[in-house]
Amino acid sequence: MYTNPVPPLATFKAQRATVAKDEEQAGKVVGGAATRNASRAVLVSMIETQRAVVQALADAATPEQAIIIIEKAGMFVALVAVRNKPLLRATGGTQPGVVGLEANASTLLGKKRWAAKFFAWQSTHDGGKTWSDLPSTPHAKTTVTNLPPLTECGFRVAVNTGGGLGPWSQMVTVFVH
Repeated sequence: MYTNPVPPLATFKAQRATVAKDEEQAGKVVGGAATRNASRAVLVSMIETQRAVVQALADAATPEQAIIIIEKAGMFVALVAVRNKPLLRATGGTQPGVVGLEANASTLLGKKRWAAKFFAWQSTHDGGKTWSDLPSTPHAKTTVTNLPPLTECGFRVAVNTGGGLGPWSQMVTVFVH
């Protein structure tokens, strides 16, 4: 459990009071802003130390205990947004033999999000045994035409950011009308 905060609570409260006093004097005294900034830096360091100690305790605990430890320390459990956008989506077109493909560019590119890129596309008509290249595009969307009607086709995508072709996505299948 979180019973002995680091730094001790009295030290933390004293530093908060120092920052408040220095804040009042910042505009009134020569060098007051520098003093205030220095005392703020000490307080921020204390807060970060306290956060690190709580995080270490939470990491060593079960998920249920971790929540209790974090809340007892007066902190909040960070919530992580879950995105359900698939890596690759294939949808049947309005015309026979047409499929629209849309890749999740953010997930595919990661930190290279703003790099020059081309999306490489492939299709299969035999469950992934053989693949045919489709025209690459500079965008994360493409339309595939002239597909055999009334068949199940598979598709995959990879990104080339200038350093070579990245890994292929999992195959996504769609029934072509």
